[in-house]
Amino acid sequence: GLAFRIQGKDDLALASWLAIPPSSRNTNHVGHLAWILSDLGRPDEAWKVLRQIPAGTFDVNGMLSAAESLLHAIAGESSRAESRIAAATLHASATAESHHATYLVAAAYARIGNRDESLRWLRFTAANGFPCYPLMARDTNLESLRSYPPFVHFLDESKTRWEGYRARLGG
Repeated sequence: GLAFRIQGKDDLALASWLAIPPSSRNTNHVGHLAWILSDLGRPDEAWKVLRQIPAGTFDVNGMLSAAESLLHAIAGESSRAESRIAAATLHASATAESHHATYLVAAAYARIGNRDESLRWLRFTAANGFPCYPLMARDTNLESLRSYPPFVHFLDESKTRWEGYRARLGG
């Protein structure tokens, strides 16, 4: 699903995440599914998926909290978004497999207009396993950053790095 996401094939990404039976989904799967649903303009479905996780389930890498933060940010609920960001970053700091959650934290911050924190988390995400220029270049959640000079510079650096990876790896 994530590979399709990076390629901008959101319908295929959604189909991939939905192909995982609900009984087999972990918190990471559910967070990704909620993320794609929200980006496809289906926040009610995203919330429904998130609510299927039993109360008290440990948010292993922060993806559940991060997806919730993004949904609250999209809805204009800044204080709720920031509360879920705090939970996401707490969980994310406990694992090396948190770069997708920290990307959503950056997206949520961008949505609520905190460009400095958004960029800080984008830099953290890129440095910790998810330097995904194609996604950052087109992600509508990052629109508030498009004319922000530090983000423009970061995106230019990310593009150069991404093109270097592609050249070395034959992509």
